[in-house]
Amino acid sequence: MIYFTSDNHFGHANILHKFQPNRKELGNNIDEMNESLIRRWNAVVKPEDEVYNLGDLAFYKHPENVLPILRRLNGQKYFIFGNHDQVVQKNREAFKEVFVWMRDYYELRHDGEFIVLSHFPFAVWNKMHHNAWMLHGHCHGHYTDPNKNRIVDVGTDSPHVT
Repeated sequence: MIYFTSDNHFGHANILHKFQPNRKELGNNIDEMNESLIRRWNAVVKPEDEVYNLGDLAFYKHPENVLPILRRLNGQKYFIFGNHDQVVQKNREAFKEVFVWMRDYYELRHDGEFIVLSHFPFAVWNKMHHNAWMLHGHCHGHYTDPNKNRIVDVGTDSPHVT
């Protein structure tokens, strides 16, 4: 199975208040939120599944705060950098242990579908006019595609994400 996610924001205390009600149900502090996110992830994702994380993984400044969380998450993990991923970018060697690869952008072919993966939504993307999908994060469910194309916010706070 293949899964997509974004904007987990592990360790980000302010996100509990900024993106209500989606985050409030995850707990009252970052430890509870982190544990809820891990529990939900592992309830769906099996060890053999593939997970494409489209950025804004964690707000911790040191790999030793993030790596234990990632080690607990099921699946073969692929990573697209977001705007809040300095800890991963500055410590790429340490994160090679948990990610199959780390990139800024990726084009995936899966079950006959062409899927563009980026942290940020694009107004226009490769093969858009040939029914390609654009999956993104960053917007926390606050972006609506005016053209009603095949663009999906896969972020944790997006209302249509389960």
